Amino acid sequence: MTKAFILLFFLLITACSSVKSYEEIAVKVMQTRKFDNITYQYNFWAPIGVSYEPGSDKEIEKKSEEDQRYCIDEYRGVEFADEILATIYLIQCMNKKGWHLQTDELIIVNH
Repeated sequence: MTKAFILLFFLLITACSSVKSYEEIAVKVMQTRKFDNITYQYNFWAPIGVSYEPGSDKEIEKKSEEDQRYCIDEYRGVEFADEILATIYLIQCMNKKGWHLQTDELIIVNH
């Protein structure tokens, strides 16, 4: 299973029935999640077909932020009762711009 599929599944089972704006949902997709005292999950946009580690290239980060703003503007102000649908729209838009959602897990072994 891919990490993006796991993220979508997680969002599906935790989605609430309240209506949220597209912008709120997009921000939620990119939030770091804390599972316990040592395990974190974080998401970032990585260029399709390029090996990339977050923080390793400021130009890539700047471009991904610009493209994410563009994709959020596409549905700005639209409200969704289904977070999964809004998440899919965001991922599709970013895929068209050359990005894929990458999810990494961070385990802190020493404080």
